[in-house]
Amino acid sequence: MFNLIQPFINLLLFRAGPQDMPASNTMLKMTILACFVTDIIGAIGLLGLTLSAVLSAGQIMLYSAFIFLLLKINNKTERWQQTLIALFGALALINLASYPFIQNLNLISEGKLVLTPGLLIVAALQLWFFIVMARILRDAIDVTMGRAILLTFLIINIVPLVLSSVVGALGLSPTTLAIDALN
Repeated sequence: MFNLIQPFINLLLFRAGPQDMPASNTMLKMTILACFVTDIIGAIGLLGLTLSAVLSAGQIMLYSAFIFLLLKINNKTERWQQTLIALFGALALINLASYPFIQNLNLISEGKLVLTPGLLIVAALQLWFFIVMARILRDAIDVTMGRAILLTFLIINIVPLVLSSVVGALGLSPTTLAIDALN
């Protein structure tokens, strides 16, 4: 089991790049499933199972589409599988590392935003993922780190905007999904 996780640990420690990931459809499916499950585990307490699953699946599809588009524009579509394996494997591990700190996370106390140690750790892990994703993109599409940071920033900010627009347009919320599930 550790042999399966070791390439992703090396990726998170900047000892490997997307080109070092094992390339297979089975590995891609495993990393997508791991990312999907760890996303749901982290969000289920706040959003419920159905909305967590919808958002996680949407995030995975949008990341995949944006990465494919970037690789297509740069004529490097053959790197798509390893790039996605690297991205989703790293995200799954970051999700797992964040899980203990997002449980019972209280952002507001007495009407004021509170910076707790848990919140700071989650923020640091998210920043770490941002840097790892930028490095993955830099290696995958052969651009400068500055351009990779810009592309990462755009992708990480566009994905939630698109997801929230779709969820809002469909009228989905944890309460409406819970009511629909009961009927």
